[in-house]
Amino acid sequence: MGEELENSRIPKLQNIIFSNRFAPSTDGKLWDEDYNYKKFDEKTQELVNSGNFTYIVEADIADYFPRIYKHVLFNALAEKTGKDQHLKSLKKLLGDVFQNVSYGIPVGNSASFLLAEVMIDSIDRRLVDEGFTYCRYVDDIRLFCKSEKEAYHHLEFLASLIFNNLGLTLQQHKTKILSLDHYERIHTIPINATPPISQTFIDFLENEVEFSDPYQIIDFEQLSTEIRTRFDQFDYNEIINEQLSLEQSNIRLIRVVLNVLSNTPNLIAIQNILTHIDKFYPVMGTLLLYFSKIRKFDNRTMVDFGSQLINILRDSYLGESKFIRMWIIYLFTQNNKWGGADEFIRLYNSYNDDFTKRELILAMGKAKKTYWFTAERKDFPTRFTCWVRRAFLRAYSCVAEDEKKHWYDSIKRRNLDFLDEAVIDWAKKNPY
Repeated sequence: MGEELENSRIPKLQNIIFSNRFAPSTDGKLWDEDYNYKKFDEKTQELVNSGNFTYIVEADIADYFPRIYKHVLFNALAEKTGKDQHLKSLKKLLGDVFQNVSYGIPVGNSASFLLAEVMIDSIDRRLVDEGFTYCRYVDDIRLFCKSEKEAYHHLEFLASLIFNNLGLTLQQHKTKILSLDHYERIHTIPINATPPISQTFIDFLENEVEFSDPYQIIDFEQLSTEIRTRFDQFDYNEIINEQLSLEQSNIRLIRVVLNVLSNTPNLIAIQNILTHIDKFYPVMGTLLLYFSKIRKFDNRTMVDFGSQLINILRDSYLGESKFIRMWIIYLFTQNNKWGGADEFIRLYNSYNDDFTKRELILAMGKAKKTYWFTAERKDFPTRFTCWVRRAFLRAYSCVAEDEKKHWYDSIKRRNLDFLDEAVIDWAKKNPY
């Protein structure tokens, strides 16, 4: 369906939409490389320099992929393709994976990128029909306005349109109205000023690494020894301090710094991030992905980090977001180096959403809380939704071999679906 879906979008040559333009090549690439984040930035600068506008609205859709409503998505797909059998297969696939959950598509795979673009196409077409001047990259939207009043009108219109059409909202921390003077002060540096370390790092990325897309992952193995050495020479904690001191941090730069730190862990930088973690709300997913890659510190340090993350769940407003909870707890499902096992049961009893409960069950399995599973299995599967049920099936592999085999064999007579049975088979081969 890819070509058909691409043809239904705003044409590439209008230079409005710069993300995930479907153009498969013989070498296995799916996207047109002439449309990317760098081109999105260049189009923004072209409109800023045109002299036709005085304000810019920077808007970002909150939790875009996890909050996509499936019925809205399939309605959009049905309008754009006649491949009914393909749609049925896709609907069945997503239904099997996300049973009883009406929203969310997998994050990070190529198919999801194109589906997300189809979903937002109705917003693109309405903005074009209304005569808005704008450009977009995934869920990052920039509107260009001739007055402050028009900017507020455009922002209100966009927020209402996204809510009414998609049931989604704008990310408060990343959505703002800026005069072009303010915008250029944020994104440029005076010619005669001494470049701060952040700007020096940006120049290095653009001129020596040829890296300009903050959503791109830097593949350090593909870099030359000289460039890798240059990366090691920057003080990333100082860059973070510099950004934290600004009224408006450069979120794109912070995302890149976290990417780099994944390969060069810095104890001081990590502690600095944890102390000011609320400032990293817009890049929380990237931040916690960075934490998941940390390997080089002693056990005591890792347990201390884990304790601070648990405190964020309990005490910070960040813990009110089910997606942030899910990302944080995910770290504890991967290994026991973070500690925190004594808190898992209390946390499990504190939350009602499937996302959090699923991750906590997996964390308890990793921590071998066998006594909890022995007690809770009596109610299986009646009080578990599909997400939580499969997590329980996987995590139950932590119990003793004989007990595990007996229980797995006994529940196969309880009308489990094929995904449940696949989880059991996999858990037997890969026990906690």
